[in-house]
Amino acid sequence: METLAGQIAVITAASCGIGKAIALRLAAPGLTLCLLGRDLTSLELVATRARTCSPTTHTYQADLTKAEALTPLAE
Repeated sequence: METLAGQIAVITAASCGIGKAIALRLAAPGLTLCLLGRDLTSLELVATRARTCSPTTHTYQADLTKAEALTPLAE
């Protein structure tokens, strides 16, 4: 697989299910992960696991049915 170092991955619904699986599978050295989800507690648990491979992992509690929820991610 091609290296993801220096890239940014934004993963929605990362607190459970397919989003969680994608986040944990993509976690790699040098990759910045931005994990979005509605359940901050579950999201932080996923982030803790992802940080073992991707130390630069950020969490954003967001309900993507509301456009203003994306403002913190854009900043």
